[in-house]
Amino acid sequence: GPATTSARMTSQRLSDTASKLDAASKLLRAKPEQSLIGDVGRAHGDARSAAASLAQQARALHLFDILDAPETQAVACIADLDRHAAVYATCAGLFLSLCGGVVHKLAASPCADVLRCAAQLLRKTAARQAQASDVGRLEAAVDAVGRLAWQPGSAAVLLIERQEGLMRDALQELLEAVEEGAGEQGEGEGEEEEELIHQPALALAVRQLLESTLSTVHASRAAAVRSTADSGQSRLAEQLSAGAKAASQLVDSLVCALVHEDDADGVASYSTSLGKVVRKLNSLGAGGADAGAAALDALVERCVTEARRAAGEEGDEGAVLSATAQLANASLKST
Repeated sequence: GPATTSARMTSQRLSDTASKLDAASKLLRAKPEQSLIGDVGRAHGDARSAAASLAQQARALHLFDILDAPETQAVACIADLDRHAAVYATCAGLFLSLCGGVVHKLAASPCADVLRCAAQLLRKTAARQAQASDVGRLEAAVDAVGRLAWQPGSAAVLLIERQEGLMRDALQELLEAVEEGAGEQGEGEGEEEEELIHQPALALAVRQLLESTLSTVHASRAAAVRSTADSGQSRLAEQLSAGAKAASQLVDSLVCALVHEDDADGVASYSTSLGKVVRKLNSLGAGGADAGAAALDALVERCVTEARRAAGEEGDEGAVLSATAQLANASLKST
């Protein structure tokens, strides 16, 4: 009868609106075409209140038996939600285009999640499967937008913390592989080809380089915290978080080369690159730039030397010397 036709039409409208919100959510995730200059704090406040209004409208829609309501009321209710979603998408889009790189990296996903959760709620409502927990998910997404760190320093601190966690995992993986290797070596004596991970001097050198990297990255987090006090320091915050990310990726590649790929050249080249990144972070104020530089160079050199030796190239002193010379040149250039 007419009631089922009306319910079908309403269900279709809900699904169409959900698709529209999904498309808007994807747009927020993408990098903005241009960075605008303006009051980020105020734009964040606008996005936060628009998100709260959208959640309120979604809660009303959930409590209203929309599929069984007269069509005119259903149409009005969906149109209201659509309007609130459009206002939020505009405010969040403006906020994101005012954010610098480091803040944008942190904020894009949470901003987009608000629309994604709203779309999910509409889709489930259309199928008569929506529950209070779906509204709860949307409200949690709205809260996350409210709590976003929009000052570059605060955003950098959070991003660096994340990279630090990944590096600790990589170090843990190395330690476990060394321990496992020691156990295996006890059992399988007389193997022809020694794996790199079974070379204690190399494993120790890499471990010490990782520990040194971690302490520099940890110190760069403190430098980012200090930069939050000064709004003119957003460039420093960007550099610190970019350095921490580069270090984290190199640590991952280095552990992979040593533990999984048995790749001596990889170990040597990742160690050398990691040394450069750590030196750069130190020069940005993350650590004692001069005091640590010689110790860092010595660590990198040991990783390179031990990797070559483990690969049976100990006669190739020239390669080690040239790697050291390259490092010295790099340090002269970076000063």
